[in-house]
Amino acid sequence: MAGSTFGNQFKITTWGESHGKAVGVVIDGCPAGLALTESDIQYYLNLRKPGQSRYTTPRKEEDAVEIMSGIFEGRTTGTPISLIVYNKNARSSDYSDIALTHIIPSGWEIYNERMTTDPEKANSADSNNSYSYRDIRDDRVLTYFNLKRGQYKTFTVRLQATYAGTFVLPAIQCEAMYDAGAQARTQAGKAIVER
Repeated sequence: MAGSTFGNQFKITTWGESHGKAVGVVIDGCPAGLALTESDIQYYLNLRKPGQSRYTTPRKEEDAVEIMSGIFEGRTTGTPISLIVYNKNARSSDYSDIALTHIIPSGWEIYNERMTTDPEKANSADSNNSYSYRDIRDDRVLTYFNLKRGQYKTFTVRLQATYAGTFVLPAIQCEAMYDAGAQARTQAGKAIVER
């Protein structure tokens, strides 16, 4: 993991996770005397509330921000600003029957591990990152797995570029097949292949 603190003179540190009690941020380096209230921040949180688009979660989330420190009477004090959002709909149970979808653009070949090694052996090499089933097609890789509470998994898809160029890498999507409230999606990316 790359870390959760960003910046040098103006530092932002995020903390918490969606299945914990809360998420938050500490902002250090903000000068004193700037006008800032919870409603200023709440406006931007409301833009990502459920139902705003197909990319937001269908769960009911209030996302009410509270300023814990660094603000007095609507103005920054020059000390670190601490913000917190309590997770009122935190899910602490296991997830089962999760489908992870990697769509691969043309110009890439997917390395099919089933063609070169025993898939059972390849999948059991690291039991923490094992999957139930992997479907490798011409243009996508579908990985099916279960996830226990507090567990994380990392899956690798090996690709080989077939020609040079700039490629848009579609978003990676993950969803529980039988629970519409459990889903996530990355942003699309870009890859440049040179000879």
